[in-house]
Amino acid sequence: MFKIKTVGEVMNLNPVAILEDSSANHTLELMFELEVDLIIVVSLKDRDIYQPIGLITRQDLVKIRDLDLNKIEVRTVMKRCNFFAKKQDVLSTVQEKMNLLEIEALPVIDNHGRLIGTISGSDSIQ
Repeated sequence: MFKIKTVGEVMNLNPVAILEDSSANHTLELMFELEVDLIIVVSLKDRDIYQPIGLITRQDLVKIRDLDLNKIEVRTVMKRCNFFAKKQDVLSTVQEKMNLLEIEALPVIDNHGRLIGTISGSDSIQ
């Protein structure tokens, strides 16, 4: 029998996140240190509650490399997220939405909007 996969079965449980007011330079340093090409940008909504608001890629930062990256907040160059995945979402549906929006990854949130993971195109083909 065919089993429908959910986001929760394949998502990355250790998302890399950075606060929205962090500098673009700090973000790039973190990418190199952790060997990642994408970081979720979060906003601190309440004590220890981080809600994703966007994502930033190494490619986004390369586009502004001629500027002073220490003076640019990551929120000004990130891609804003208008769509989030939840653990119980059907994986194929989320992948279709990602393809339609031409995005490589999505934050996975809980029922309170808190970041709990990420899902990427490569996660969905496992």
